[in-house]
Order: sequence, then structure tokens, then C-alpha cells
Amino acid sequence: MITVDKGTEFESNVCQILYTTNPYSISHYDGGPDRGRDILLQYKIEKRVYDVIVECKCYAQSVNKENIMSSLDWAKVHRPALLYLWIKPYLTPSTKDYINLFCKEYGISVLFEEELNVDKYNEELGKEKSDILVNLKKRIIDSLNNSNHTNLLELEYDNQIISTDHYLADREWERTILMGNEYLAYYIQGVSACGKTQLAKNIAYVYKQNGENIFWHTIYDDESERQTSSFFFSLSHFFEIYYNNYKLKEYLENHGYYLSNELISILTHLLNRFRPIIIIDNVHKCSSENIILKNIFETIISNRISRIYFIGWFNIFPKTANIKNNLKILILEGLEEEYLDLIIIHHIGKSRKDIAALIKVQYNGLPGYAILVDNQTNQNNLESNDTFLHGFIERLESDEKMVLFILTYVSLPIEKKYFSKLNLLESLSQLVEKRLVENRGNSYHVHDKYKPFFKNYTLNNKDFQEIMDNLIIISETEIEIVLDIISIYSEHKLLQNAYVFLEESFPRLLHHQLIKRTLKLVQGIEEISTDNKYLIELCKMKIILLERLSQYDLCIQYLKIIEKDIDFCSLKWEKVYYVQLRCFYFRNLYDELLLSFSNNRKYIFEQMKENLRIQILLLIGRVYYIRGDLESSLIIYLLSYQLAVSNSTVLVVKAIHRIAMIECCKGLYLESKSTFLKLAELETLITSKRKSFAYYRIAKCCFALNELNESIEYLQKSLSIKESYNDKRGIMYSYKMLANVHFKKHEFVDALFYIREAQNIAKELGLTKEIVAVNLTLAKNILKYDINCEEVDIKKLLYDSLCIASKEKLLSRIDTIVRLSEGNYSDIHNESKKQYELTKQLLECSALKQRNIYSEYLSKHIKNLFERLHKNKAITSSLLMEAGIITTELKRIKINIEDLC
Repeated sequence: MITVDKGTEFESNVCQILYTTNPYSISHYDGGPDRGRDILLQYKIEKRVYDVIVECKCYAQSVNKENIMSSLDWAKVHRPALLYLWIKPYLTPSTKDYINLFCKEYGISVLFEEELNVDKYNEELGKEKSDILVNLKKRIIDSLNNSNHTNLLELEYDNQIISTDHYLADREWERTILMGNEYLAYYIQGVSACGKTQLAKNIAYVYKQNGENIFWHTIYDDESERQTSSFFFSLSHFFEIYYNNYKLKEYLENHGYYLSNELISILTHLLNRFRPIIIIDNVHKCSSENIILKNIFETIISNRISRIYFIGWFNIFPKTANIKNNLKILILEGLEEEYLDLIIIHHIGKSRKDIAALIKVQYNGLPGYAILVDNQTNQNNLESNDTFLHGFIERLESDEKMVLFILTYVSLPIEKKYFSKLNLLESLSQLVEKRLVENRGNSYHVHDKYKPFFKNYTLNNKDFQEIMDNLIIISETEIEIVLDIISIYSEHKLLQNAYVFLEESFPRLLHHQLIKRTLKLVQGIEEISTDNKYLIELCKMKIILLERLSQYDLCIQYLKIIEKDIDFCSLKWEKVYYVQLRCFYFRNLYDELLLSFSNNRKYIFEQMKENLRIQILLLIGRVYYIRGDLESSLIIYLLSYQLAVSNSTVLVVKAIHRIAMIECCKGLYLESKSTFLKLAELETLITSKRKSFAYYRIAKCCFALNELNESIEYLQKSLSIKESYNDKRGIMYSYKMLANVHFKKHEFVDALFYIREAQNIAKELGLTKEIVAVNLTLAKNILKYDINCEEVDIKKLLYDSLCIASKEKLLSRIDTIVRLSEGNYSDIHNESKKQYELTKQLLECSALKQRNIYSEYLSKHIKNLFERLHKNKAITSSLLMEAGIITTELKRIKINIEDLC
């Protein structure tokens, strides 16, 4: 389909219409090589700025799914608050259905306007007042209010803490210590409701009055990775807003937030330079496995980098000398009666010394109980937590009770906009006045101390279901609440409700990477479930979740349990089948993988979803590549490209990446390097992890071209990303390559260091083929450079490698052993030659059949490309242009004809 000539005119017209909605800003946005220039609108609602990406699609005929796929793929990666499509002439019905499914699955807002609407807006442009254009803005704003994606994150202190009640009764002694100069790090420790957060708020307020900048961060989530990402992205936003410094933000976008020397260096530099006051609330929730956050906090404490306050129930830090000498722990006790009464007076306007005395005795003087006292509180109320806290529930209106339990059942605070949507704002305000609910800016929650007792309160079925229905509405845009709903259903023994909601929400939970918490819920439901139907489906979910956690051996165990009763190659189970193949691949079970693929080829090619088919083909091609069969590998990669080019730009990029690897193997180093350089620039189409793979391949090409310093430069770039994602397998390959470079530079000490690091990782991960690759690198270089390395037994390395390579049919590795052993170890040389011929015959016999099968699916054009690369002529630059990936760059090259004359 060809775009009509008036695309630019249409875009200008759209800009004119949208200008009437009074956006915060309006500009053009370079959307990536496959999307051209779009319109970027920003709308400011209260203190938030929302990004709206507007795409103008102007065609001669109806617009189908294929015409908007690149836009939706981009939105999945960049997640704007709203993707707004303006279409001429109109979308096909099936495309509209697809957009609706896309929005539900990925939680991304997409609106569209068709030609009929555009014509109406144009008619209204000249009018002084237009209800239609007013409604256009309302439509946009309503969509943004339901979006959980904003350009600017809310800074917790600025938008939540600074505007709350900073009243404090006494604590003068504690405040003096916390404002002292002897320490830079403080831990405010104590049981829930002892006033830790209130004390810290007061300290922060004083610093703020003195012109200091406050970074306040509360740990809510239970999943360590989300705890870490939340902290770092909030901190990066803090540096951006207060200091106009984007260094941390740029690092996180390119590398992620796993611990690396570079991340620690950036953080240390920024904290030393700007010296903000850091306050970490709920630090006790930092999970025991969250090594990253704990190490960062310990680094700040030990090195006295910045003034930092921790608030928690118990001390999470080790009792090492560095921590003990640099961290002041302050344990809060309850307050005396006079101060408890001052709190009561502050809230209800009169003294209740009798109640203050009871709180001192009954609840150890915890100020959290004094805050709740109202005019109806009496001595009987204070007999126990149940009588005291449940007594409040009895006095609530039905809508107040609704709000209280919505907040009681969730693990995170809920924003005000949801209560507005549910017409519960007045009840929310009443609960804040009664101090049963705390608010911080636009977010509301029930104090941790009270929540368990409210949860124990027995609701009637009708009230309970209404509360759950409202939570389900909120969960449509707040994914964490999905997990809370499932937990509440399970706790109330409503197993079917829990299971049904889990099944419906599972794709969303996966997409938002809530892996560990979802797995915990699945495990919990599985343990109490007696219905076999549930057990099978729960097992399916566990397999998918475990694979996401790289628990391949456990996955294989579960798969073996159910594979006799399940047809994996069916519409319902094909995703699990792909997981099974990935597990085979990552556990080096190549024969099992190829056999399974061969047995199920008919289904894969004729019935499986296109995306899964392409991903499986890329996996199969990788096996042939590893075994040294470049011809079979190339055919499969080209077939993957052929299928992907009309389906998914991301998979096209993945296929071209693999084909460029074969170009490198064929000695086409300049061409391969050029392609990987281009792939590394595709910010919207590749993940940071894939960028690290591209940098590694560039380094390999540089090594072959004898550009050794450049090779080290790209290996360091690759390593930086791999370290940030804790990609140990990838780190091992980079170390191996660094060893090769240093051997070539005759820097043997460095080379041996890196090769030993690579050996250690390969052994730690139990990766046999990687152990072979590293050992052969060591043996090859010792023999080549005649290095005196007595601790290395070359003959044993070659023998052990031959055993593994023969068993796993790694033909290229066996060939390396043949060459290395020649003239050095005759027995190994003879055995390796024998194994080479046996393996070659075995692989060639099956590979020839496979190549013929795959070739049947190739188009004439793709077959020609195969012949070109088979004859050592590069093809990836052509593929990049053919797929439309580098056309934008070509268009940017402007020629001034007059200058040429």
C-alpha cells in the first residue's frame, strides 16, 4: 500500500486541531527508523506531565494491522502515556479489535481518530467556541487519567511528604542526635506505630527549611528486582529535576540497575558532588536476597558519601566494623503520658489524660494509638487491638467502610484519582479526618500497624464482593493490585475466584515482570488445590515463570511430569512448548531439541503463531551454528528473516544479527562489523542486552582486523551492560575475548587473568560447551605464543575438551582440537581426527535432509541471498535496507546540487 502525497499536509492539519486542546507543549518527535517523525504532545495534569505520541497515517485505502504494527511494537518498548493514531481514511474492523486486545494485554492506552472525525474537527476550527473540540480535549485527558505512564515520576518528598502534617510531640533528644555531625548515616529503628516516619518527616522539614534537597524513598514492593529498579529510577529522576543531571538516567536506560563498578562510580560521584539528604523508609522490607540495594546502602554508609537516614522495624545491616563505626542506630521507645496527651489535643482539640495513661500502659506509649483517639474513645475500647480498631469499623458509613477495606487489602498506596472514579472521594476524606487512613500527597494507605487487624474483621459476602469488584476496576491500570486480589481470594478460601482471576491476569503479570510474586501465589494456590484441572494449568504457569527465572532444570522436571498427558504442540500449550525448547537449548540438550522440533515440524509450520514459529527457528539455527554447520544455520536464519519481515521488526533485527554472525565466521569482518554497529544504534528496536551482544560481535570483528585497542573498547562497552544485567554467561564470553586480545598484544599476565575468570564462571554455571570454548582458547594461545605456564596441562585440557565436544557433536571444537594436537600430542590428534569424521558424517546425514526441508519454504529472492553469502558475499546491509531499518539515515543525506556544479 502506498502513502498518498499529502502526508505532510495531513500532519499539519492534525497539529492545528490538537493545538486547540491547549497542550503543555507540542513538537516533533523522531520516532525511529521505521516510524519517521511523529508529533509529541505533553499535557500537564496537576504536577504530572504526560507524553502523548501522535502518529499520522494517511493512506489511499483502509488501514490494516500491518500498517500500525511498528507503532505498537515501539509503544511496547517506550510505553508513552498515550499512543494517538490519526488515520485516513479509516481502520479495518479487525484492526480495531486488535488494538483493543493490545491495550488490554500490555496496559497501554491507544486512541484513534478516523477521517470522519477529522472532518468534523476541521469544521469546528473556525468557531469561537466548540463543544466538539472541548470534548476532544476531555477525551485525551480522561485517557491520561487512566494511564499509569508519565513522563515525570512524582518525587516522593516533594509531592507527598512535604505537604503532610509535620507535628511532633517531644523527641527533642532524638532530634538532637539525628541532626548532629558525628555521623552521616542514621538508622531510626522501632516497632510499627512508634513514630519513626513522623520523626524523620520533622528532620526532613528542618533540612528543607535550611535549603537542603531531600530525596525520600519508601520501599513498598516485596520483589527485590522491583525494589531496586524503583529506587534507582526515582533517584535518577531526582538528579534530573534538582540538578539537571542526566548521568544516572542515561546509564540506567542503557545498562539497567544491576550492580556494576560503573554504577557505583556514577552514584558515588553524584552524591559527593550534590550532597542531598537521603531518607529510606520501610528499609526493613528490603528483601534478604536484595544484594544490590543493600550493597549500595552499605557503600554510602561505609564511605560516608552522603547524609542518609534509614527507617525500619529492625536493623538489616551486618555488624561489620565499617557499619558499626559509621552508622548511628537510634531505637525509638514509646512516649510518656504528657506527650501522648499533646498528640490527642493536637488532633481532637481537647485533653484525654485518662486515655493517654491507658495507651502508655496497654500499648507501651506508642504514638500511633494516640493519633487515632477520638471523642468516642473510652476505656473499654482499649482492651485489645480488636476492640479498639474494630470499634472504628462499626461506626463507619458503608462507603467509608468500602474505602477502608480497599486500602486494607492492597499492599501499596492507592492514588486519589481512583476514588474519584469510584465516587468515593468524600468517604476518603472522612477516613483521613478520622486518621484511619494516611495520605501523602495524592496517595493513600492504611498504616501497617492497623492493617492486620482490619484484615481480620469479618465482612458480609455482599460487602466483600463489592470491595473486590472495585479493586478489580483499579487493577485494570495498577498491575500490583492484581496480586493483592488473588491473595485476598486465597486467604478467604475462594479458590475458584483466585484461580480464574490469576488465569485472566497471567499475561499481564508476565509482561510487567512480576515473576517471583506471581510464582509464590501460584505455588500457594497449588498447595491448597484439589481440582486436577487447576493443577495442570498451575503447573503450566509455574513452568513459564521458572523459565523466566532461568531455572531450566526445574522446568524440565515439571515438563517431564506432564508431557505424557499433554500435547504441547497445540494452541493452548504452544508457549510451553517453546519454553521446553529453550530449556533444552540452555542445558545443552541439543539432540533432544532437534528431535522434538523434527517430530513437531508439521504443527510448527502450519498452525503455530507466527512469532513463536520465528523464535523457534532462530533457536534451531543457533544449535546448527554452535555445532559448526553454518550452511544449515544460514538457511534457517534467512527463513526466520523472511517470515519476520512482514510480522515483527524486532525479530527481523534478531535474524539479521544472527546472519551477521555467519558473515563474521566467513571472514567478512568489515561488513559484519558495519552491520553490528548499525544494530547497536537501533535504540527503539533492541534491548540493552542485545546491544551488549552487538558490541561483543563488533569486538570480535575488530580483533580479526587487528584493531586491538578498538576491540578492547567495545568489549568494555559490552561488559558494562552485561555486568549491569548480571549476565554471567555473557560476561564469561567477554572475558574469553579479552584474553584473546591480550594474548595477541603479548600482554600475557592480563590474558591469563581473564581466561581464568572465564573458566571460573563457566564451571560455576556448569556450562560444558563453554568450558570447552574457554579451555581451547587457553590451549591455543599457550601453544601459539610458546608461553611457559607450568600449571596448565595442555594435554589434559585437549582430552577433556574432546570428550565433551564429541558427546555434544561440536564439530568446530573438534576441528580446533585436531589442529592444536597436530605435531604435539599424536594420540589425541588421531582420536580427534577420528571423532571429527564420525561427527561430520553424523551431522551431515541429518543436516542435508533438514536443509532440503527448510529450502522449500524459502522464496526465490531469499535463495539468491543464501547463494550470495554461501559464496562469501555480504548480504546484511541489503537486508537492513530491505527491511526499512536504515532508510531514514539514507534520506537524511542531503545533496546540494548547486555545490556539485
